[in-house]
Amino acid sequence: MDLGSVKVVVYFVLFLNYIFMNTGASQADAAILVVNSTRGEFETGFENGGQTREHAMLLRSLVFTFLKVILFYLDKYFKAIILAYYDDMAFTLDSFTAPQRMSDGPLRIVVNDATTNQLSLSGKIESGEVEAGDKVYIMPNADAAIIKACSNDDGGSVESCIAGDQTLLTLSGTFEPDTIHAGHVIVRGGQDTLLPGRRYTARVVVFDVTVPIMKGTKAELYCHSLCEPCTVIKLISSINKANGKVLKERPRCLTKSMSGLVEIETDYEVAIEPYTNCRALGRITLRAGGQTIAAGIIEKKIT
Repeated sequence: MDLGSVKVVVYFVLFLNYIFMNTGASQADAAILVVNSTRGEFETGFENGGQTREHAMLLRSLVFTFLKVILFYLDKYFKAIILAYYDDMAFTLDSFTAPQRMSDGPLRIVVNDATTNQLSLSGKIESGEVEAGDKVYIMPNADAAIIKACSNDDGGSVESCIAGDQTLLTLSGTFEPDTIHAGHVIVRGGQDTLLPGRRYTARVVVFDVTVPIMKGTKAELYCHSLCEPCTVIKLISSINKANGKVLKERPRCLTKSMSGLVEIETDYEVAIEPYTNCRALGRITLRAGGQTIAAGIIEKKIT
């Protein structure tokens, strides 16, 4: 859904796939969470492991400041009936406003989809601007490319695209098209380029897990449209969520609702960076066994 310059993503909790959610959320500025209010189904959504609770927490921790919730039920004819809606802030759908864009920042274009029959990429510009003729690099492989053309949301060719735009880029280069995937990031060279890595320090909040997070915990790391296997290789400290003070150095584990500083290592190099550099590339989620176990932000790249 496009409201002028604001992208809104709608999530139907009953049928939501996490990978779809992660990709969609990385392209949006605000969200509408549609919740089944049928007796029994509504309560189940807020119990441990319930999708309503999980996705509301994820939307807040990953991307969104603005979230609208709509309650509905399915009658015997499977017609969706909207009962009511509740705003977590004082605005309505028509009053969604676009967040401040980082048009003056270093170029960061998150690849959401890539075609193999031609060098065309669909992505969201999180920072900076791009125009035809620009020389860019596709991380984490550092493949050099030239922007031949760029299009906006409507499919029309434009001279340039800026932060906040969803764009379709046509590239030329010597790389193989099938080596470019969702989760790659287009950047420029120079001192502001994004350097890929494997080991990062992250500040995370643990969700309602049955098995604590410990050294050696295997998970999948989600960031923007990226999904990459990773391992928690070190628990640095547990943290007070209220004031950020360290509660304990090198804890043995992090249990549900705890906050902590951890060191993670991905199986392969990834294109993410500290949250202070680029928010969209610094928000992460950890999932294991089909369950979200933690969410947080990247604080520092180690290697």
